[in-house]
Amino acid sequence: SNMRLIADTICKSMRLRGLHKMGVIGAEKGCEGRDCDDWIVVDCQNIVIHLQDEFTRKHIALEKLWGESANRASKTDKSLFHVDMNDEDAIDDFIKVNPIPDEYAAKLRAENAASINLNKNNFRLRESPTRKSRRKERNKRKK
Repeated sequence: SNMRLIADTICKSMRLRGLHKMGVIGAEKGCEGRDCDDWIVVDCQNIVIHLQDEFTRKHIALEKLWGESANRASKTDKSLFHVDMNDEDAIDDFIKVNPIPDEYAAKLRAENAASINLNKNNFRLRESPTRKSRRKERNKRKK
């Protein structure tokens, strides 16, 4: 697809400039979502490039998530909302506040996205055995 070509070109350009030696993830590992037809992400260290088809862009509406009032502690707080991807509770809390849009979820269901368990108020990747055992261990420690 055109999105894959654009993403691959960006990653190749960063590698040619030696950015993989500086730890730039997109230059080292390439893009995320390369197998998807609707959304590909390239991490360029100080910027992140999202390539989306028209339907995904309309329904995910990243601009609203990153907008001036979204996810701020207060109106004077200009920092971006940060989710610690190692903290599963923080991820769950973020998902509850920012659920996947219904129309986008329906599209994923229609495409038989077997690895994704969706409902109206929750979006969670199915847990790998390792993640599941870590969650059980963490819950035991809390008790």
